Amino acid sequence: AGGWPDREVVARFADYTAILADRFGDRVRHWLTLNEPWCIAMLGYGIGRHAPGVQDWNAALRAAHHTHLAHRAAVDVIRAAVPEARIGIALNLHHVDPATETDDDRAAARLHDGSANRWFLDPVLGRGYPRDVVAAYEPILEGVDVAELEGGTPPIDVLGVNYYTRNVIRAPREGEAVPGPYPAVMVSGGLPETEMGWEVHPDGLR
Repeated sequence: AGGWPDREVVARFADYTAILADRFGDRVRHWLTLNEPWCIAMLGYGIGRHAPGVQDWNAALRAAHHTHLAHRAAVDVIRAAVPEARIGIALNLHHVDPATETDDDRAAARLHDGSANRWFLDPVLGRGYPRDVVAAYEPILEGVDVAELEGGTPPIDVLGVNYYTRNVIRAPREGEAVPGPYPAVMVSGGLPETEMGWEVHPDGLR
């Protein structure tokens, strides 16, 4: 926010990665390009809970897009410098359940899964952005060239999965304000919770 233009950030990240690969490539075999890009983008630029504390969903989607571009650039740099490297990324993925089996709740849960999981996972696995979420985000996608990731990003060797809790999702009720860029509301699933309010649901990791 108020710093380098988006593309310059990607270029500087590639430069930074090249420095690390040159310095540590003779000793480090396993590399993760980014940790939890969802948090970088959505908590930093959408919800505003993390730095830089921005609440702008278009900015969040632009930030998310540029984490994909930065990951792609970093993979290419590491592969060139460290041919035997095993490279991946760490994503915070959520098990998602609908609050009920109604069509509306199932659709809301599917869209939430697309935003929380598939928006980050699918391009990394070569699928490009999920089309249903592209359609839902269409009004706030200015500055995001979704076609740029149609072919996904370079193949990875490892995937880091940071799993914390389940998300239980229902459709918004008539007239209800939605705290996000798509029509879905997170609710309690009725299980014990941590002090942070996260549901204790280890089976979600399966």
